[in-house]
Amino acid sequence: MKVLNKRTVIERDDVKSIQTEKSILMKLSSPFLVKLYSSFQTKDKLYFVMDYINGGELFHHLQAERSFAPARARFYTAEIILGLEYLHKRGIIYRFVLPSLYFKS
Repeated sequence: MKVLNKRTVIERDDVKSIQTEKSILMKLSSPFLVKLYSSFQTKDKLYFVMDYINGGELFHHLQAERSFAPARARFYTAEIILGLEYLHKRGIIYRFVLPSLYFKS
């Protein structure tokens, strides 16, 4: 579950981008991209109910290991390309910093 503090979203002027993220994620169905099943909010927080990604973010692993063995790097690169291909085929332009995405393996 992704939990966002409403105050932080507003302070960072991210309201529109969070709404867009929710709208796009609800439409996705790819084994290479995380799926959003539901969302709800409380007075202070926004909640996105998403696929459970065992192992966490790619960025976490890259920080911990500094670099990946070539075979592992190729595997992650292939998953990223397949996820981007899925988005582009549906006319979704996706701007991001690579290691911060969640990918299913």
